Amino acid sequence: MQVKVRGSLSSIINKKVKASSRKISNIVVRVWKAEVNKSSASQPARARYTRAIKPYNRRMGAYISDHVAKIIENGFEPFDVKPGLLKGALYKRVPVDGRIRTVSARSSQSSWMHPGVEGIKAVERAKKELELRLEALILEAMR
Repeated sequence: MQVKVRGSLSSIINKKVKASSRKISNIVVRVWKAEVNKSSASQPARARYTRAIKPYNRRMGAYISDHVAKIIENGFEPFDVKPGLLKGALYKRVPVDGRIRTVSARSSQSSWMHPGVEGIKAVERAKKELELRLEALILEAMR
């Protein structure tokens, strides 16, 4: 009596590898989101960031799909907000901390500097967490 095997051994292995790859990507997303939620960022920032973490389709891993989430992750340098505030006007009244301030071309350069934002660096913490649990994660994904 002969037993017919559906599909070749390589196709069976490929299916298992693809399924395991998806599982690993989902684990990466889960660990990354957990690290974001541990951060000191505001709740709306954490929510926007976690919604932007997506697994890759054809390979293992994940990426950030949103520009604002990338800013939350990486932060940004200080910059002068005065040119954007003036945009063609000679002067403009701007509410700042419950008061009205006037910005003009004569305003000192440093008076309208945004201090910048330090990023939360959740990717680095997630990488470290995944490295510590790598073997267990691979075994979990292969089940």
